Amino acid sequence: MNQDTIDRLRASGQLLQKFRELRVNDREFVTELLQHSRSILTAIALIEELENAPNGMTYQELAEAVGIHPNTAKQILLAIGDDVGIENQKSQVSIAKTGRQRNLLKKRKNPSPLIS
Repeated sequence: MNQDTIDRLRASGQLLQKFRELRVNDREFVTELLQHSRSILTAIALIEELENAPNGMTYQELAEAVGIHPNTAKQILLAIGDDVGIENQKSQVSIAKTGRQRNLLKKRKNPSPLIS
């Protein structure tokens, strides 16, 4: 085990104890999330950026804000968009006078609930 892993485990000691105190059903949910932790954290960051952008953002703008490639941002948002309330809209302003309109992503106010 390398030193970086040792340091991360030491820093996570209290969190590991809190995890052990969770109910079994909650543990299963968190365990499933942890299996996809990096992509889940990226998806959360994208959603939060959209929530803070009332006029919407392009894939390029989102990618720059989160530090990923625009294609990765697009793939993640296409995968989760319907479940978390993200909609794709055409901008009223073109990129250039003769250019096409920008595709803007916006977060809906009340997405459909994921868990019933």
